Amino acid sequence: MSHVGIVKPTKEQVSGILADKARLESICKRAFELNDQEKKGYLSRKHFEKIMTHVCRVMEWDSDFTPQEKDDWFSAIDDSGEGKIELDEFSFLIEYILQHIESQLNA
Repeated sequence: MSHVGIVKPTKEQVSGILADKARLESICKRAFELNDQEKKGYLSRKHFEKIMTHVCRVMEWDSDFTPQEKDDWFSAIDDSGEGKIELDEFSFLIEYILQHIESQLNA
């Protein structure tokens, strides 16, 4: 199943992105900029939840997070504790998600 023209990636695609750090960085930066529509330099909790829900839908994962799970995920990613996700934190999240996808596709 795909959502909004996005299809579930293949193992080769994910592995290729993870192996090419410059490409991964470029993808993260572009995705961050697309979601930071107000050009504030950070993503709000609302944006974070929207992104996580979208990734879960594309990957066909359960996206019915409890409020506590949302808090836990956000807190884990928001290293600075400022209540916002900056590019470096977002990039860490995307790399983590891709690693998780790769491990699932290898199973």
